[in-house]
Amino acid sequence: MRFSNTFLLTTLAISASAVDTALHFNDGCRTGKDIVYGICRATEVNECCSHDLWEYQSLQFRDIPHDWNIEGDMYTRLTCNGGFDRDHSLGRREFCLPWDGKNPVKSGAWAFVPGDWVPPPQPPSFPWLPWGKKEQRRGDKKCRRPDVLALGDESELDVSGLDEAAYNELVCSSICASITWPAGANLGLLKQ
Repeated sequence: MRFSNTFLLTTLAISASAVDTALHFNDGCRTGKDIVYGICRATEVNECCSHDLWEYQSLQFRDIPHDWNIEGDMYTRLTCNGGFDRDHSLGRREFCLPWDGKNPVKSGAWAFVPGDWVPPPQPPSFPWLPWGKKEQRRGDKKCRRPDVLALGDESELDVSGLDEAAYNELVCSSICASITWPAGANLGLLKQ
């Protein structure tokens, strides 16, 4: 079987340009000094980013190729199940889904928007657009925990090779001292 050069180049470009999914302990996907968050680097289509020890306040999709239109789903349960919210990249290189104030963020995944997409003449002034029927994607989703921990000094630590106990200890020691929790919040606390 022969493949065209265009097909091969497109396949290589897609496999080399996966989207990062970041789970944030703050409600606006803020990054920078004194802010700690987890990143699932180079997530594939429908690959779930989640960790059952923590609850998050926002989810970010980053490093989206400018010519892709993806829809990102933020779930209130592990393994990308349960209640969810959705947004579209619309030509943006990144976008954030904040928590609703009631249900913590537990996981997230992305997929390509079906059909042709034409960029808007200017960025929309509101984040939620009517894209038809909002349905949860079904099927088996691969799920993985964040493999990078972005630290408060703006460095990043590769945590992909740590076993579960070492991973949990490192994440707890990194975030517990650096996070200012909202009054009455029960987010990010270890499960009993």
